[in-house]
Amino acid sequence: MPLIDGVINRWDEREFALFLTSAILGDGGKYGNYVVLTVGHFQRRRGEELPLTLTHKAAAWLTLLAKYGYPPDRIYLTRQRDEKGVVREWAYFVWRADRLGRPFALSADLLTSLQELRLGDNIYIKVKKMLEVAKEYANALEVERDQLDTRGIWSKTKIRFKMGNKTVAHMSLYWDGESLKAIFLGSRENAERVASIIKALGGKAEIKQRSAGWTVELYTDGITTIRHSGWLNAVRSFIEELHNKRLISDERYEQLIKDIIAGSNTVEFAGVKFSVYYRKREDKSDEIIVVYQPMKDTAKDAAVNSLSARGLREGEHYTVVTKDIGQYEIRINGEYIKALEALRQRDLREGEHFTVKEKSGEYVIRVKRGHRGAVVEALKAAGLREGKDFTEEGSKVYTIRITSKGLQEIYRMALRGDKEAERFIREVEDVLKRWYGQNAVERLRDILRPVRGEDTIDLPVPVSDKNGNVVARIVNLKYEFIRDGNPVDHCQNVGCRLRITAEYETVAEGERDQVVAEWYWKEKRLKTKQGIVTHYYETAVLSVKDDIKVAVLKTLTGREVEKGRVELTARDLEAMRRFKAIKDAIDQWRKGRPMSSQAQDSERK
Repeated sequence: MPLIDGVINRWDEREFALFLTSAILGDGGKYGNYVVLTVGHFQRRRGEELPLTLTHKAAAWLTLLAKYGYPPDRIYLTRQRDEKGVVREWAYFVWRADRLGRPFALSADLLTSLQELRLGDNIYIKVKKMLEVAKEYANALEVERDQLDTRGIWSKTKIRFKMGNKTVAHMSLYWDGESLKAIFLGSRENAERVASIIKALGGKAEIKQRSAGWTVELYTDGITTIRHSGWLNAVRSFIEELHNKRLISDERYEQLIKDIIAGSNTVEFAGVKFSVYYRKREDKSDEIIVVYQPMKDTAKDAAVNSLSARGLREGEHYTVVTKDIGQYEIRINGEYIKALEALRQRDLREGEHFTVKEKSGEYVIRVKRGHRGAVVEALKAAGLREGKDFTEEGSKVYTIRITSKGLQEIYRMALRGDKEAERFIREVEDVLKRWYGQNAVERLRDILRPVRGEDTIDLPVPVSDKNGNVVARIVNLKYEFIRDGNPVDHCQNVGCRLRITAEYETVAEGERDQVVAEWYWKEKRLKTKQGIVTHYYETAVLSVKDDIKVAVLKTLTGREVEKGRVELTARDLEAMRRFKAIKDAIDQWRKGRPMSSQAQDSERK
């Protein structure tokens, strides 16, 4: 039995964290500011009497929790007699949520995997709340950076995540002359800890076994995906110090700083990683570009097959264009230093005869046609074997671009409940907002708007409880624009609110009642190097006190809600757009979004 094994033997910290997190997922959850674990009797076969009682199991749990430093703040015992007269007993272990931030953060890989699987609303809500606790813990970590070290082949520094005086995790940050790398090398336990903290911060990481140990490796995109202010400040100061020492060009420096500020601009669909851009055409119109540019025939074919398998049609939902760029790519497999030295001995100069790029952890030598033979001959003369130590690719680049109709088709998939499509559309919008601002987001919404109108819902709408029984019908949806507490014909900016009233009729008694959500623009201030930046996001807060109102709100938002205080987000308002009666009002209110302080400054300039 795992519980007894944990009491008797010594687990590492992450094993304990996974056990506790899994137990809470199965028999507990986060409620308000507290986390609760329900402990019952030891399992027994029918008719079997065990000498061990709830007291023994609770004592085993307390021993385990004390052993690893997480005793509960409170314990409650409950006894209840069922309809057959059998007495049932439970113990409730209660913690302040912030006390379990570390074990949840160390289990972030498990939690993020479960979140992507969407195993049901109940588990999804539990996982989401536990990840929020993990992220709060990870965001509270302090970051320290060592001094710049330029003595080796690559300039480097070490970045440490600390809680108080204790180092929780660390990675070495490198500059190889072209790109950033963050690498951890050590034991499997420590590698798993590093990967979990990165995932708790919203990044992506996986551990790999090398001959020297277990590693976690991040490249520029992965480094900038981690949106922890201390981490980003440490990376930025490293880049600035390299730039001051003239080890990074002005152009590359500016691009890296932009990446740090805005984060990655890549999104994934059907296993294909696309880059997202927004630009103005010469005719002053604007366009959204979602593009993947492989140079291998096999990569192009794999992408086309994957998109086709998801129902997208070439020529309509995506296009494929081939371009001859007049150069070859030679991919080096692990012998980068030896290859570079071989080229230098043949008087082949970087920048004149060839350039070196880093792609996803591999080094690529780009050679113009006229120098291809000399480069390949130099590599072979140094003992590098073609096909094993290096591979050569043609001089073509393929551009696979998702069209506006393709974005609309993926959005249709999302509206039908396709989780990958939902994530893709959400991430495209997130990239556009971070990199280009609200105008780019509005352009995406304009592209998707025709699809949104295809599946609007007319009233009345049945309302079902958690058991699937129809308990009410939404018979009317009304809206009002509110300014200073009073209804107005239209309004915009900070003081403008949108009040949505859902009138429903119960099936059993035929009584009428209503649920009211008043949407407003909430201010959020972010501290940046340029000063305080103010942003606004849409939200509504309401109190839901009975089961039917819970069911009505679930019908409106399409997600599980619980009794008590409910905070609605932009995703919930987007779900409400499905209803024809309020769709246009929501669009009109959103057009009056207040400008961020950054956008106001840009407009004044």
